[in-house]
Amino acid sequence: SAPQEDLNAAIFNLQEMQSYDD
Repeated sequence: SAPQEDLNAAIFNLQEMQSYDD
């Protein structure tokens, strides 16, 4: 996978982890 895609996936995963804070 492209580095940009990996970066986007990592950011998405972080946001998903933090979403329970809502």
